Amino acid sequence: MLTLFVPSVLVQPLAARRVAGLTWDRTYGSGYLSGAPGELSYVEQTKDGGFIMSSWGFVMKTDANGAPEWQRTYVPEGYSLNGITPVAVTKDGGYLLVGTVTSCCPCPCPQYGWTLKLTSAGNVEWSKLYGETDLHVGAPEDGFLIGLQTSDGGYVVAGMEWGLDNSGWLLRLDHVGNIIWQEKYEGHTVSSVEQTQEGGFIVAGFAIFDGPGWTAKLDNKGHVEWSKTYDFTETSQVLPGQTRLSQRLQHVRQTFDGGFIGIGERTALGGEDVLQYDIPILRMNDRGEILWQRSYSNGVSFGGLHSVEETFDHGFLIASGPSLLKLNHAGNLVWQKSYGGFLEQARGSSDGGIIATGDFHGSAWALRLDARGDADGCQISTPSNATLTKTHSTTFDTPATFVASNAFVRSSNVSISTTAFTTQNQCNIRTKTT
Repeated sequence: MLTLFVPSVLVQPLAARRVAGLTWDRTYGSGYLSGAPGELSYVEQTKDGGFIMSSWGFVMKTDANGAPEWQRTYVPEGYSLNGITPVAVTKDGGYLLVGTVTSCCPCPCPQYGWTLKLTSAGNVEWSKLYGETDLHVGAPEDGFLIGLQTSDGGYVVAGMEWGLDNSGWLLRLDHVGNIIWQEKYEGHTVSSVEQTQEGGFIVAGFAIFDGPGWTAKLDNKGHVEWSKTYDFTETSQVLPGQTRLSQRLQHVRQTFDGGFIGIGERTALGGEDVLQYDIPILRMNDRGEILWQRSYSNGVSFGGLHSVEETFDHGFLIASGPSLLKLNHAGNLVWQKSYGGFLEQARGSSDGGIIATGDFHGSAWALRLDARGDADGCQISTPSNATLTKTHSTTFDTPATFVASNAFVRSSNVSISTTAFTTQNQCNIRTKTT
């Protein structure tokens, strides 16, 4: 039986919310068995001042107070999800969800990229699967890691084609998900894509399998204008017992001046043990050349999602592990705070505050904070003793090798489930325990 939970919440007009500066700290359910996921990986503010959040096929729309308006889990019929599912707001007030799905019939198990277009009410408009057609060489191993709407009302999605080529994969789609063009970039992942001010794209990822970090500027047809790799090892020492060093760029976003800000991770491994872990933050000009670089270490050996976003004052907001930190335009630390869970994304909200999502002790978690990372009347954070240091990388011009891509697209039916779950005000719980 499908159960819809509709809260009776008085929602203030947007202007009133900006004055009030709503702040809150909420968890949803108590892990996967509660009907909610154990984390929320992506969040974006909606046109009505609320928020859309997602993870692993789960999508939740909340009001400005973080109270759920609707929540559903979407999976293509006959498939299972194989990774996170980023969500993005579209111009019509709806949403785009992308991800990777697997079918174990036939065997070996094929894997496909998946896009799902939803209305503002969470109803399915269309659902499509994408994969290579040369199935005689084995099952396709394709998937999407990110997607968003483009300025003309179409979409761009990015991810990987594993298997023989091990290539980054970028597809430009029309307004109903049909392929306009597609490109593969041999030997690289594409974990991040954003449309740039002149209509091209900036993509980021890393060289397979351990790096270094990689970013490329593309024109509006997917052709490379410039491509660079960033070797973070210049200031790192080989540790006793170290056998591998993994270097990755997770996200690169364009800044107001046409440059870019990027965030990644560097992990020194001794066998399967993490010996050292830190977060490189790179500020680049419009040619990908580094203006400044910082390394952030909070003492957590956590290979998860991180995010970086330019703020209204042209500083930068970063989410990583248990911490949020704010840098000014020159990369100097303004403040840093720890929140007791694992944060995967933080973004600015329309009132100049912050919306962040992640995992709080196994529960899906969202926080709405003021511009200083605080919640009114709630001791939500503790001081962080993490370190932020100036570092340097070696930058290389790296030619991108194209590989022919001949992916098909086909429509799919979608299985939808809706489950009510408990929403907890963590401010009340934290106040009782302090």
